Amino acid sequence: MRKVIIEENQTNPKYYEKMSLLLDELIQERKQQTIDYKEYLLKIKELAQKVVEPNGPDPTYPSEINTKARKALYDNLDNDLGLVMAMEETIVYNKLDGFRDGGIKEKKLRIAINQLIEDPKKVLEIMEIIKAQNEY
Repeated sequence: MRKVIIEENQTNPKYYEKMSLLLDELIQERKQQTIDYKEYLLKIKELAQKVVEPNGPDPTYPSEINTKARKALYDNLDNDLGLVMAMEETIVYNKLDGFRDGGIKEKKLRIAINQLIEDPKKVLEIMEIIKAQNEY
């Protein structure tokens, strides 16, 4: 499970960081023997489902946040629904085929995103998340 968390981390860093912390807590509880083995296995199974299937039903997200890419943006843009929807519209409108390869196509998208966020460090973080999404 740790391997999947590490591999998928670039698609949604905040979500997989949270999953990693939950896994660490479960392992620690088991080592301290505060939970029995059967309960430990049930919790591990539940966590594994969240790690493998992050698009499963989750009442903590608004109804508009219904794709993996939107969830990644929502988690990494401080749960700002309006910004997420504006960001997705900006991405869809400004992305060009092959924008992941860098160069002028990526720069055009980065400039458009910068108009929404206006924080160069945050823009670079979001660009990495966007490039890791298969939906765009």
